[in-house]
Amino acid sequence: MKAFQLIALGLLPLLLLPGCRTRHDWAQKTTLTMETPQGQITASSVVEVTAWFGRLPATSTEVEYRVDGAPIVLELGPRQVLHVSQTGAAELFYKAAKDRFDGLHRRDWLKQIPKQTEPVELTEELRPELTVQGYIGDQYGKETLDPYDPDAVLGCDRYDPALLPWRATGQTYLDWRKDEVARLIPERIAERAGVSGIAAVHLQEVDRLSKGLSKRSDEEVWRYHWLRKRVDGEAAEAWRQAHNALLTELPPTIPTAADLLAEAGGPCYWITSMTLAITKGE
Repeated sequence: MKAFQLIALGLLPLLLLPGCRTRHDWAQKTTLTMETPQGQITASSVVEVTAWFGRLPATSTEVEYRVDGAPIVLELGPRQVLHVSQTGAAELFYKAAKDRFDGLHRRDWLKQIPKQTEPVELTEELRPELTVQGYIGDQYGKETLDPYDPDAVLGCDRYDPALLPWRATGQTYLDWRKDEVARLIPERIAERAGVSGIAAVHLQEVDRLSKGLSKRSDEEVWRYHWLRKRVDGEAAEAWRQAHNALLTELPPTIPTAADLLAEAGGPCYWITSMTLAITKGE
């Protein structure tokens, strides 16, 4: 028993050694600019990021991060404050500027991030969570802001909200856009795949039945599998490729939230830009 304890104690320092881990440090500044009925306002915050790359013995973790810093706080008025979360900040610059690190492994792009001198714009999809705290209408509370449609929470009296298709259905803009893509795919997929006749009919029904298959009746599940056996393999593959292509191609063809808000007469509040910049490297 004592021998085992001695061996275990002897291994302990090895487990604590950094081994081949490399350390990378940088500071990144997030700046938010927003249009409001009172004019343009801007706020920023800097976080310190430390990344340790390399696996420790007896672990499968490739990289560890530490992020120190406060969220952005933007005063919208005497009774409203916008908080911008820093959750997920560690890899945010990489995600926003992926084209700069094309083909690089994590060990390599971690070395490059502290050397970046050009800021990058954060698109709506990459923007961190925005939360409004204060009086929303006549009620004090806290709500998450839709980056595509801040007016949905902050309010706007310049237009009828029913003119916005996602508001009319009680959705966010992004959910509405996804539904629009899902609606358009069945209309265009057969032509894109080059499949027609009964094969196209069968594949359309397979697509329909595949949605929520686990909740369908035994008869519908049986028909789903029966149809799949009847479909030619080449046609099915062409259909799959066309579906994946349309998922990428269709979203940019859907009217943007900015365009639809402008047509309706808004917006009152709009995020003009959110940028990320490396302010201090290694």
